[in-house]
This record gives sequence, structure tokens and C-alpha cells, in this order.
Amino acid sequence: MSLWRLGRDQGQALPPEQQAELDTLVEAELKAATARTAALIQQESS
Repeated sequence: MSLWRLGRDQGQALPPEQQAELDTLVEAELKAATARTAALIQQESS
């Protein structure tokens, strides 16, 4: 993330391989957060 912030602040993009890795990590976190939320909702509904 620090490389991303540095690039953003300097108006530069990450190299494609680093951007792809970041995109993969963001997608994994989004899926995990969605799963956690669904589990909490299911617990509250039970």
C-alpha cells in the first residue's frame, strides 16, 4: 500500500504486475468481508 500511496501522490501508476497483485488482494478482502457480513446476518437471524 505504501508504494501505491507514493505513486498516487506523485501522479504515477503502479507497474502492471504490482497493480494486478493489489487488485487480487483487494478482491480477496472484499469477498472475505462479504462472507463475514453474511455470517453475522445469519447469526442474528437465528
